[in-house]
Amino acid sequence: MRLIGPAVVLNSRSCRMRFCLTLLLAIAAASPPIDAQQASRIPKIGFLGTSAQVLAPNIAAFRLGRRELGYIEGKTVLLEVRLPEGELERLPQLGESWLRSSRT
Repeated sequence: MRLIGPAVVLNSRSCRMRFCLTLLLAIAAASPPIDAQQASRIPKIGFLGTSAQVLAPNIAAFRLGRRELGYIEGKTVLLEVRLPEGELERLPQLGESWLRSSRT
């Protein structure tokens, strides 16, 4: 191996192979570790309603449809129901709190 200016001239095949191997090992050592599986986030679905009596049949039908499609509640999808418990002025706050919790 000779140094000519900023370039390196590799004279023999074994020298080139050693240089390439060293370069590959240096790149591998400098790269961040790769996990076999990335931790994935479970999708969250939120229901915001005014009354449990009105919303209950819709939620039951939604859960049944999800199950038929192969979703498992708590494992592949999360379902959150938020009700204002008779205080309709709380609806905007419930929606905002759900949005904040779904971002984490």
